[in-house]
Amino acid sequence: MQGFPTEMTARMKALERENRELRQANEILRKAAAYFAKGELDRPFKMIAFIDDHRGDYGIEPICRVLPIAPSTYHARAAQHHDPSRLSLRAKRDLALKPEITRVFAENFAVYGVRKVWRQLKREGFDVARCTIERLMRETGLNGAIRGRPFRTTISDKAAPGDVVIGPTGAVKVMVATRPVDFRNYVERLIMRSPQRQLLAACGI
Repeated sequence: MQGFPTEMTARMKALERENRELRQANEILRKAAAYFAKGELDRPFKMIAFIDDHRGDYGIEPICRVLPIAPSTYHARAAQHHDPSRLSLRAKRDLALKPEITRVFAENFAVYGVRKVWRQLKREGFDVARCTIERLMRETGLNGAIRGRPFRTTISDKAAPGDVVIGPTGAVKVMVATRPVDFRNYVERLIMRSPQRQLLAACGI
């Protein structure tokens, strides 16, 4: 840039680059806010699906800098997805058990809970722990029927504030809300409070 000292020119270029990166991070966060349901940002398989859907627009590493997932983790999970032989023994067993759990659940009119599904699989010769059935049913969204009124151990206080933690790598903030969390609004506030955004605002950019 003519008329500016070299040091100032370099500083302005660095700020422009940071501004571009910040705009891209803002866009990724807004799309993530629309993509993830509240509380799902810590689920690796959801983040991997998000990266797969948007890697053509932003690239893998820029997305990983915004979301709490390392590029190496994404590549490892992607390789396992394309080549199941790379999966751990537990993951392979989970893949084999999930269809059986779904079958038993469907054959019994979708009313069996964890205990009955587990006992049925044990009768069929599957050597599996009850806690494993509970975890896999939770992952697949299967819930048995509950007799009578649902049993509640806690009645939440709607007026009490609560903490919401999004995750590491710059997107980590704890916000105390006095009403149900608007995830999209939270992400936008998080963007505006970021150190990069404050630096650019101070420089008038």
